[in-house]
This record gives sequence, C-alpha cells and structure tokens, in this order.
Amino acid sequence: MAVMDQEVEMLQHAARNPPPPRPPQTERGSRAAADSASWKLDQLPGVGGGPDGKGPLLDAQGRPLRTFTIVSGQQADRARLQAEVFRPDHRLPTMTIDEYLAEEKRRGNIISGGGAASQNAPTSSEVLQMDSEQDGTIFGEQKSEEKRKKDEEWAVFTDRNPKGSGNTMNRG
Repeated sequence: MAVMDQEVEMLQHAARNPPPPRPPQTERGSRAAADSASWKLDQLPGVGGGPDGKGPLLDAQGRPLRTFTIVSGQQADRARLQAEVFRPDHRLPTMTIDEYLAEEKRRGNIISGGGAASQNAPTSSEVLQMDSEQDGTIFGEQKSEEKRKKDEEWAVFTDRNPKGSGNTMNRG
C-alpha cells in the first residue's frame, strides 16, 4: 500500500512541475535537427492511413498510437541492404551447362569419337598385321619387319617381367 501512495505522490508532483524550457539551438543542435529530418516513417506506397492501412501512427500531440519502424530516407540504401541480407550463401553459376561445354570443346578438353564406328575400326596391331601380309611389295616387307621387331620386344619384356612379379606392396 505504501508503494501506491508513493506513486500517487510522484504523479502529483509531475503534474505540478512544467517541463523545463528548451535551450536555444546551437550549430550542433541544428545539425541534429537536419539529420533527423532525413529519417521518416516506413510507408508502403499507395496505402493511406499509415503504413499498414490501419490509421495514423501518431496522435495530434505527436505521441505514438502503436509501434512503428524508423528507416533511412534513402530507399536505394534499403534495397541494397536487403539484397545483401537475402542472398544465397553459396556461389551462383556464372554460365549455363551448354556454355560451359562449348567453352571446354573450344579449349579441346572434350574427347570426341567412340561408339560403334571406332569399335569396328581395326587397332594399330591389326593394321600392322594386315600390312605385313602383303607379299612381294617393299611396303609389305617393311611392315613385316616392324611386326617382327614388335613381337621380339614383347617377348623380351615378358621374359624380364614374369606374371605375378608386379607390385608386392613391400613384402619382398
């Protein structure tokens, strides 16, 4: 009960004492007033009666009737800040997949060929075999000599590297 009595007494003193007079504005005060003029209430375009269309935010004496948000007067700043806040946290692609593949093809990083045509084409060993079988021509004799050298090199390699003598994983 004593607390309520103290509250009533405080309210009576507050009503009796008028607010102190405002000091004259200095250069700093006028700069602050100009600064506050650049701030405004956030309002939606085309909506009357406050930003949410539910009536005014302030009464005649300038007291707020409900909560509101103060934002900078420069809408470009707001849009820039909003774009920085609501951006993806991963890097966005700079080109489409088709553009990327075209660039890789231009660089020569895509292997072309293959398929049924290359599967049916003879290998280099098969071509050498067919060329060496041409009897009586100089070209055929040269190819048969190439085939003989290749077969001899293969025989030497298989003699030096018997089956199972590959990587033993440091086990001897």
